[in-house]
Amino acid sequence: MPLLSFRPYAVRAAYGRFWFDHGCAGGVSVTGGKVQSPENYVDSEHLASLIESGQALVVPVDVCRAFHDVLLEFPWLPTRIDWNAVEHVAIDLDEIEDSEIAVVARELGAPLHTHLLVLFTPAQPGLLCETEKALGNLDHFFWKAPGARYFCGVDVDDNGRRYRYRDFGEFDGNAKVTLRVRRAF
Repeated sequence: MPLLSFRPYAVRAAYGRFWFDHGCAGGVSVTGGKVQSPENYVDSEHLASLIESGQALVVPVDVCRAFHDVLLEFPWLPTRIDWNAVEHVAIDLDEIEDSEIAVVARELGAPLHTHLLVLFTPAQPGLLCETEKALGNLDHFFWKAPGARYFCGVDVDDNGRRYRYRDFGEFDGNAKVTLRVRRAF
């Protein structure tokens, strides 16, 4: 039995970038002085049907780590991107239908791509899903991943995948999506 259990936001608040750098998520435990990480999120039962049906594809850890490294280039508060220092648009999910999220994001000037990379932690595989489906199901993708969660754009075509790490967004785990935008002045 664990001596101590806590959520990742508590770990990150207490230890800075520990959560991101060591891939702890979904609740970790400390037993005998060692951090015990959970299994991969992509192995979660609630995601199995999406993967098995081909609606979501598993993305390797090295891609997730590269996205994580780009996220760390931006200013941070203790548990999330400091959106006061990053140009962005925010969408209140309580105000619109899930099927409208991509349309509203485009109207607000957010750069959307054909697909999204859903990041759970940099130490675990992520998921690739068509943008409209992913944005409309963020709560499902991140169901067992508490706290602010990140995703980025991916262009998929006959030439392969091009990850657009700087075209990213944050899901607050509740009812808000924040998307980075780059405005031309």
